[in-house]
Amino acid sequence: MAPLIAAYVGFVAALMKGARIIIGLLLIASVALNFANVFGRYALHTPIVGAEEVMTFFMVGIVFIGFPRVMWEGRHIRMDILMKFLPAVWQSALDYFIALVSIGAGAGVVYVATPVIMQLVSFDERSEASNVPLALPQAMIPIGYFLMILVIIARLLDPANRYAPSDAHKGGEG
Repeated sequence: MAPLIAAYVGFVAALMKGARIIIGLLLIASVALNFANVFGRYALHTPIVGAEEVMTFFMVGIVFIGFPRVMWEGRHIRMDILMKFLPAVWQSALDYFIALVSIGAGAGVVYVATPVIMQLVSFDERSEASNVPLALPQAMIPIGYFLMILVIIARLLDPANRYAPSDAHKGGEG
């Protein structure tokens, strides 16, 4: 593999390790907030206002940062049952076509979502119950799709790992 491609794939691998940490922290924060809210509600009779809303925002982050990570690990759902009956040349061509369509769709989401998020920032839009800036959970959507694009490109550039699970299964890390 060329050094530049290896560096890019290594960069994406590092991003996916960071994504794994962020997902874990969001999940821990969500569970801790839920526990604190339940304790406050039933033991102290004072629930945390907006806790459910914040947990929903955490879940949005987990999903949209998590799906590129799942793709990186090669554990995403692939609709390729018919592809296996095609000749190898057609399989490869269709695989590239699917990758290009996915990159285009992801780029479209990033392109459409970015101005909306910028407006949310400029208007200082906040959630009702928890007063969280709405740009934060909304930003998870284009961030997730941008990470997806990076993962797809890395998989295309590294044919040895295109279908096989990547670093997530080597030594229990990833």
